Amino acid sequence: MPGKLVYDIGMHHGQDTEFYLAQGHDVIAIDADPGIVEQNRAIFAEQIDSGQLRILNCAVADRNGTLPFYLSENSVWNSLKKGISDREGSFQQQIEVEARTLESLLEEFGAPVYMKIDIEGYDAIALRSMQGAAGLPDYISVETECLEEGEEPGEEEMLTTLVILGELGYRGFKLIDQRTLEALTPTRSPYAEGVFDRLRRRLAKKTGRRRVDRLRRDYACPFPMGASGPFGEDADGTWIPFEAARELLLVQRQRFFEQPDVANYLFWCDWHAKR
Repeated sequence: MPGKLVYDIGMHHGQDTEFYLAQGHDVIAIDADPGIVEQNRAIFAEQIDSGQLRILNCAVADRNGTLPFYLSENSVWNSLKKGISDREGSFQQQIEVEARTLESLLEEFGAPVYMKIDIEGYDAIALRSMQGAAGLPDYISVETECLEEGEEPGEEEMLTTLVILGELGYRGFKLIDQRTLEALTPTRSPYAEGVFDRLRRRLAKKTGRRRVDRLRRDYACPFPMGASGPFGEDADGTWIPFEAARELLLVQRQRFFEQPDVANYLFWCDWHAKR
């Protein structure tokens, strides 16, 4: 999909923006941390000057205005939720930031072919802020959940982002594991703890046969930890309907937490969805 508009909501260090630009897309990239934005404006100065990239320093929330934003020593945990920024006691500083709804951004810049949302605990709120927009992304990805340390969601909370995607009119879904960039299925899981499963995973990593290893070779892109990977039809797997997606998430989440000694906030998957 060369030359199409892409939104990177939660730019962080620009690993996804770098990929979208390399694929020839025009990009609107957003991050609430002014330090990260300043760094990225220096890194991507050429693409900004050419007009291919625009970086906005704001948060995405349920209203336009100003909100407190919480910086963490681990910048990947920067959040509009203080509890997320303070995982493992890592809260650093509170600042005030501009907040925008996705509806207002879509009105200003237009509907993209794809929108990535990864904003540490405000993903569902960002999705809801698109309700009422004249145009929506053709494809979208969003974290399934992002919890505060010790938070124990019920089934309804586990399914919140999926339900909102359905309400927005998305009908096809893929559940992508963020560590491997593989689509999960009822029979494919990176969380199985059998002896054969562990050996298979070690061998795949050693020999470079994981999905993420193949992507790095095919796209000549590093896809570091935290990258969202290819999107739309290029994302791994086949599209499944809402009810199948619902059951898949519950099964895979249960498998993940059957593993020993995993923190409550480490289930790390994205919904990819299409209209």
